[in-house]
Amino acid sequence: MQGQPEAEILEKIRQSFDRARKENGGYRGTCRLWQGSMDRGYGLMRLTINGNRTKVYAHRAAYMLQIQSYYALLGGFVVSHLCHRKACCNPDHLSFEPQAVNNSRQSCVDNNFCYGHGIYAKCKL
Repeated sequence: MQGQPEAEILEKIRQSFDRARKENGGYRGTCRLWQGSMDRGYGLMRLTINGNRTKVYAHRAAYMLQIQSYYALLGGFVVSHLCHRKACCNPDHLSFEPQAVNNSRQSCVDNNFCYGHGIYAKCKL
């Protein structure tokens, strides 16, 4: 079965962002905190993709719009918050990286300092 065209999915995501900004007064601060539905502190969108109702986290959706790809994020990597704020959907505060790198970012929060993460972006503390 052929999947839904990527451009259609990205347009649905863009519309969801526009609707949330309009209904909730926009973003707050440089972090662009999501003001719509939430799940465990993460911004949440509900979209119909390939005929199925699905949840998409706002930070992942923001990254998808930034790279103009929905299907690229279906692999084993995660979208990390460099600012450590779960509701943030500012693409400049996001990094696409392995789960192990995401996990290592906790030490930056604990020490209030980022020593770096190899080839991946430093935290924004």
